[in-house]
Amino acid sequence: MALALAMAFLVYKKPPASFQERLQYVMFRRMIRTKQRRYIGLASGDIRQGDEVWLLEGSKVPLIIRKRIEGHGSLIGDAYIHGIMYGEAFNRSNCESLMLE
Repeated sequence: MALALAMAFLVYKKPPASFQERLQYVMFRRMIRTKQRRYIGLASGDIRQGDEVWLLEGSKVPLIIRKRIEGHGSLIGDAYIHGIMYGEAFNRSNCESLMLE
């Protein structure tokens, strides 16, 4: 056990999160469901109906964006969306420009 913990520390450069840290992270998130493809996941507690899940090139996680006007939006936070966490849903042909405020 000590060897595994030491190896995890070397790989991640910090010790694994405690149970309490993981629980706090999940407690302040909301369960969400996407409209079109019906994915489920967890997102920031600040989300509202109509916010969008975006996959940004280079981002390690999906992000929640609230569109303000055409081509402009605000970053609400990150999300865990089951089935698209490792880039499997990213498609460059579906990309569009967005200015974050």
